[in-house]
Amino acid sequence: MKKLQLEGKRRGRLKFIKIAYIKNQSTYWECLCDCGNVCEILGAGKTKSCGCLSTEAKSINGLKNKNTQTPIEFIKTRIIIDPKTKCWNWQKSLIKGYARVSGNKGKKSPLVSRYVYEYIKGINPKNKLVCHTCDNPKCVNPDHLFLGTHKDNFKDMREKNRSACGIKNVKAKLTEKEVLQIRKLQNKITIKEMTKIYNVTKTTISRILRRKTWKHI
Repeated sequence: MKKLQLEGKRRGRLKFIKIAYIKNQSTYWECLCDCGNVCEILGAGKTKSCGCLSTEAKSINGLKNKNTQTPIEFIKTRIIIDPKTKCWNWQKSLIKGYARVSGNKGKKSPLVSRYVYEYIKGINPKNKLVCHTCDNPKCVNPDHLFLGTHKDNFKDMREKNRSACGIKNVKAKLTEKEVLQIRKLQNKITIKEMTKIYNVTKTTISRILRRKTWKHI
C-alpha cells in the first residue's frame, strides 16, 4: 500500500513528524500540535489538532459548535470592524447589548469578550471582569479590552459619565443610576471602597443599602 508522504507537512495546527505505526493497512503519524501536545493521528484523515480546537469551540458555543476554526477565525467571521473607532462589532447574538453566544443547555450564554481575552490574548480572566476601554459592549477587539474588578468597572463608568453631571440636581450627590450601581456592588466591595468611588460618606452608602434613602428605586 502506498504511504502518504507527510513528514514535515502541516494540516491545521498539526505538523507531521514521523510514522507512528501501521494498523489494518492504515498509517498513523506522530504529530506536534501548535499548542505543544504530541498526538498520533490517521494520515489519511481530516484531523487538524490534538483536540484543542474542539475544546476551544465548545467553550464558546457549547455542544452546538462543531467547526474547527481557530479562535481568531471564529471571531473575524462574525464581526464588522468600525474604521473610525476600530471596534470589532459583534454581528451575532446580543444580550442586553453585550456580545454573547449560545452556551450549553441550562447554562448562561458566555460573553465573547471573555473568550477573546482567554483564547486570543492568552490570559484566563478567571474571576475578574473583562471591561471595555471603548465603552462599547458589542466590541470584541482584544486591544479594547482590559481586566478589572467590580470596583474598577464602576469607577470607570463613573468617570466616563462625568460630562452628565451638569444635568443633576445641584443638591443631589448621586443619580438614580449610581444608587442602583451601589446596591449591585453590595457584598462585592467594601463600603469604604464605595465612598472613594462615589465621593460620598459611609453614612450615605449605608442608608442607600438599608433603603433608608432612595426608597423609590
